[in-house]
Amino acid sequence: MKTEHKKKEFYLISGVPGCGKTTVINMIEKQTGIKVINYGTETERIGISHGIIKNRDEIRLLPIESYRELQLKAAKNIALHSGKVIIDSHISLLTPHGYFVGFPKYVLDEIPLKHIILIESNKEEIQKRRNKDTTRIRSYNFEQKIEEHQEVNRMIAAGYAFYCTAMLSTVHNRENE
Repeated sequence: MKTEHKKKEFYLISGVPGCGKTTVINMIEKQTGIKVINYGTETERIGISHGIIKNRDEIRLLPIESYRELQLKAAKNIALHSGKVIIDSHISLLTPHGYFVGFPKYVLDEIPLKHIILIESNKEEIQKRRNKDTTRIRSYNFEQKIEEHQEVNRMIAAGYAFYCTAMLSTVHNRENE
């Protein structure tokens, strides 16, 4: 299986909703031409095609076993890509039962990460961005939980880096910079 991944380089770029992750990723894609795959979009596509969900915001409300099945199917699809690939995803999802890891071991086994980049912003900026976004239903929208979620992401990202022997970087995304 190791030789299979030699021609593949997977970079995970993540952050809490509202940190500006997708904006940063779009800039990187435009400047470098590296292929970007949104893990949530892939998961949503599979979930809708199987009649499991109607929209992306329903993913985090699924029973854990259903979510795990979607995760694995999405991971296998993404693993088929070659060359450099940026994966736009969340390291953790806040569910009604607590935080769920976005890339559990069975996903990391399919997608061996080379580098993990956490995009972070201060909680006030994230709050402001979320308040402007009327297209999504957020599970929480208060600053204390935003700070906690960023801390949870840091801990999980360190575990991913250890497991995959991947590099780990944090980028602070400030408004208008």
